[in-house]
Amino acid sequence: MSNRAQVQVDPTPSRPMSRRRLVGTAAWAVPAITVAAAAPAFAGSGSDSVQLVAGSTGVVPTSDFGVVFNDLRFSGASLRVWGTPGPGAALVLTISFVPFPGQPDAQGGLFVMEAIPGWSSTQVGTPVSSAVFTYAGPLSNGATVVIPDGTYVGTNYEGEYGTYHLTFSLAPLTPAVASFASGPVPSGGAGLRATERVSRAERAAARG
Repeated sequence: MSNRAQVQVDPTPSRPMSRRRLVGTAAWAVPAITVAAAAPAFAGSGSDSVQLVAGSTGVVPTSDFGVVFNDLRFSGASLRVWGTPGPGAALVLTISFVPFPGQPDAQGGLFVMEAIPGWSSTQVGTPVSSAVFTYAGPLSNGATVVIPDGTYVGTNYEGEYGTYHLTFSLAPLTPAVASFASGPVPSGGAGLRATERVSRAERAAARG
């Protein structure tokens, strides 16, 4: 038997910042967060699950290539393994992005900037419908995995607002699931485009 934890944090707007400045500062938007994960007692029997502590993880508006993308930034996040993983089972993080409705020509999709330290990814530098990261180390009951602070994945198209959906799976345990929403779509359609949106992948390729 397991309990379900729900955490809600109201969004706070933040001004766009360059990726270089983003790395050197701790100022970012606090997102709307929903965490759904098994929450066993820390002293006692586990409930065969992966538990996520989100910390201050959230969606950050980032200026890149002269336009704004809404990226996912991990901050103070960690995982706890409750139960025994299956033989050869790997901890896998899957991330998707769903744009809010009502945005002209919304494309969706993600761009993987780099692999999370300690995790592997075959998608670095490419646009994807969902991003997948695999943890490198073996895990056992009671193990803690700290996710290094950083921005590893973001929207592939500029000016799109929506929700990131994360799943941390480790068979046969119950996965941890979390959602992180960007700020709301600007009123009056500011920052939106009725024509084809700028692709981050195309911008990166053109820049060389």
